[in-house]
Amino acid sequence: MELPGNVATTLYDWRAFTAPGAQLHYIRAEDTANERIARIASRQTPFVIGLDFEWRPTFVSGRAENPIALVQVACDDEILLVQVSAMSGKFFQIFSLRPQTLQVADININKLAFPTKLRDLLESSSSTKVGVGIQCKWA
Repeated sequence: MELPGNVATTLYDWRAFTAPGAQLHYIRAEDTANERIARIASRQTPFVIGLDFEWRPTFVSGRAENPIALVQVACDDEILLVQVSAMSGKFFQIFSLRPQTLQVADININKLAFPTKLRDLLESSSSTKVGVGIQCKWA
């Protein structure tokens, strides 16, 4: 692909940057998310996970951030795309993204759910969590 001014670009392919045999899982069910995350969290040695969060932007000044819609969790051999906005249950545990803090709150919103194993992994000190542009500290 060529852009004006002879600037060459390369298409991104996640497979080129992962370990051989890494698996990508797109998850929309709470029980499946809990199962996959429990497998990652059960590792015996200290490990590193990569994290990223996506949510619908808020375009109104002063309005609170929208809840997280997608959580991306990656380790050496698995990549999980957990669409929490598609999950249903009794409570939705949202992460309040404010400068310098990450807080968990139980809120009953449209009967959405947040996987308990994902919450446990985020709160656990058994793994090192890394990400780009994460301006929060883990509660």
